[in-house]
Formats: sequence, structure tokens, C-alpha cells
Amino acid sequence: RNGWIQPTIYQGLYNAIQRAVEPELFPCLRKFGISFYEFNPLGGGFFTGKYANKNAEVEPGSRFDASIGIMGKMTRKRYWNDSYFQAVGLVREVCTKHGLTMGEVALRWLSHHSVLKREYGDSVLVGGSNVQQIQENLDNLDKGPLPEEVCKVLDDAWEIVKAVATPYYH
Repeated sequence: RNGWIQPTIYQGLYNAIQRAVEPELFPCLRKFGISFYEFNPLGGGFFTGKYANKNAEVEPGSRFDASIGIMGKMTRKRYWNDSYFQAVGLVREVCTKHGLTMGEVALRWLSHHSVLKREYGDSVLVGGSNVQQIQENLDNLDKGPLPEEVCKVLDDAWEIVKAVATPYYH
């Protein structure tokens, strides 16, 4: 009617323990043929295994460094709380049990167990501090599905953080 171009892509926050977009946004995107481009697959660094509790030392200049400005403050507000640390503790335990890295689990979950679907044009946006990290992330996306126990723990972790999870932008 107004000559506007319909959006074809929505870029949003989504990962194994931040799934606020699933119940409402994904059905809407599917209805209108809009793809989802996921960002923050490693939870701002939570899935690196570097941070075990709220007293953990934060690397200067990292996403969790509140002194770097709005981005650091937003990332800390999103993840730096007791619920997320409890959830990540569960994930760390199951990863150790199965000989998997947390980053590998986060990416394999997105690739094989999430509501993302390649046939709808959905994608995972990965990055890294160096070429080796980027290659490792891409390799992890190509690995197969996770053991059922790992998926169950990720579901439990999401339930722990659901009440404090950052809502997506409507």
C-alpha cells in the first residue's frame, strides 16, 4: 500500500540459555517468511567457561567490562547474575562429563536442537578474537547433534534463567 519493502531478516539475541524469542517471535517470523539471524551464540562469552561466579575477574576490554561503555554495561546486565551463573554451572558439569567444551555445546545446540532452520534462511552469526577462534566456531557448528543428557541440561538451564532473561525487542 505504501510501497514499503517487507523485511526479510530479523537479527536477534538467541542461544542455548537465552530463548525468549521462541514462543512469540518465531511463529510470527515463519508466518511472514522472515529469516532469523542469531547473534550472541556464546552468551557474550559465558559459554567460554571463563566466568564461574559474580566475583570472577573480567578481562579488560571484554564484553563484560563495564568500564568500556554501554555495551559492557548491557552485557553485564543481561548475563551477570546469580541465575545465569547457576545455569552455566550446570552446563559446565555436563560438558565435563561428556568431554565437550561449552562453546562447542552452545554452537551444536543452535545448529541441531534449536528452532533455527536452514530451510527458512536462519543463520548463526559467529565471530572471534582471531582467525583460529572463528574457524573453531565454524567447525563446531558442523559437528553432529548433542547427547540427550546435554540437551536436557540446556533446557533446565533455560528454565533457571527464564524469569530474569532479557526480553527481545518487539
